[in-house]
Amino acid sequence: MLVLIYFILRVLAAITSALYLYLATNPDELSKTIAGIFLAGASASVFESVRHNWGNIRLTLKIIRLSTVGQPLRISFASLIRVKIDDHFLLVFSKKWQQYSPAGGAYRYFDDNLKNEFQLSDDSAKALNVNELRLVFKGKAIWKVFSFIKWFESRRGRESDPHREFAEELISNGILSATTFADLMFQFDRTVMPDIDYSTGLQKHQLFAWEIFCPVLNDAQRQALNHLKNTPDSRYCFLTQEEIERDGMTNNGQIKIGSHTKYIL
Repeated sequence: MLVLIYFILRVLAAITSALYLYLATNPDELSKTIAGIFLAGASASVFESVRHNWGNIRLTLKIIRLSTVGQPLRISFASLIRVKIDDHFLLVFSKKWQQYSPAGGAYRYFDDNLKNEFQLSDDSAKALNVNELRLVFKGKAIWKVFSFIKWFESRRGRESDPHREFAEELISNGILSATTFADLMFQFDRTVMPDIDYSTGLQKHQLFAWEIFCPVLNDAQRQALNHLKNTPDSRYCFLTQEEIERDGMTNNGQIKIGSHTKYIL
């Protein structure tokens, strides 16, 4: 479908240029006026269509290139939790990656037939014996990424909120109280899907999708997080927007943060 949109836009642009050339070279003054109006309207329409669909068009072009050279595509679709107290954001330390980043992580899916339906294989970074959305498209199956994104956006057959990750990263280890945060709710903010990039560590091109959530805090929960901000601990840290934009550079030195941390800003 996205390939079709791309070529329709190209054809529409070509038709627009040809029709304008015909009308503009017609000696009739009225035809020249019509040409100017048509070009302004049609060009704006084409521009708006391209602008609105540019992310999809760019993804399509990259998928075409990967399929042409037979390269696999790794996907990792996850949640990120934007916890902000005053002007500071809460980040937690990952022993696996040896860096700080927002709480959250790869979603789990519930349909055992998912991999067969989309011809996916497990990713090497996926947790063992867990149905995580860290998977790999190979060969011609890479074109199924578009229907997979549509399935993901439907929010069916998978986790759709970050409660499990919040509990694993901030409750079960005692950083926050299970009692105080027992009734915590989350508000969905937006989905971020950056361009496909290449992982030198995994030796694969990869596509990420991050669903950003904000906790809806009551007074007791906000007070607990304020206390946490004033209690230094190597398991977490609080950084300002400016410090995150500077990749973790603070007045006290460099803090290693995940490259995806910026998406919570």
